[in-house]
Amino acid sequence: MKLTTVEINRKLIHITSAIIPLVYWFWIPKQWMVYGLILINLVFFLIEYERLRGTRLGDWLGWFFKPAIRSQEKHRVTGAAFVFLGNLITIAWFPMTIAVPALLILSISDAFAALVGIPLGKHRLGSKSVEGSLAFFVVSVVVLMFFPAIPWVAKLIGAAIGTLVEVYVNFVDDNITIPVSVALSLLIFI
Repeated sequence: MKLTTVEINRKLIHITSAIIPLVYWFWIPKQWMVYGLILINLVFFLIEYERLRGTRLGDWLGWFFKPAIRSQEKHRVTGAAFVFLGNLITIAWFPMTIAVPALLILSISDAFAALVGIPLGKHRLGSKSVEGSLAFFVVSVVVLMFFPAIPWVAKLIGAAIGTLVEVYVNFVDDNITIPVSVALSLLIFI
């Protein structure tokens, strides 16, 4: 399979979403992050609502976001909206020391899984590829290495859980399930 411009754009946006947990880690307190993410979610879901309604504003928004919208998302909520929702849930529910690494895994590992799995994936694993899943796992471990307070067993289990959820959980958007499952596994094994 070939990486399309839309997929490359989506993964670049996905990686840049790492700014949210990084801003939380270095600058903005939890309460203000939650308030800000509630506002961002309201705005983004309003944008999605207008886009899906096909209003004049919605048509313009559809044109503006077209470089990052998959064909199957033309008539449903995009994954980007769920990235903001996944950030809100994870930051609201978990301590910063758990939420930030879980959200960085969402931003970075999920993007690398697609950037490796789409062009190089030859062996199917669920709806994904072994190659992309291996990239997700390895990048997750690398991300978790930047958090020395997390024990190695928790790092490996968190990376494995995130990988399995990315591959097999399809009933809820993975932009929500990945950070929540990684955060839960880190919380349990720390």
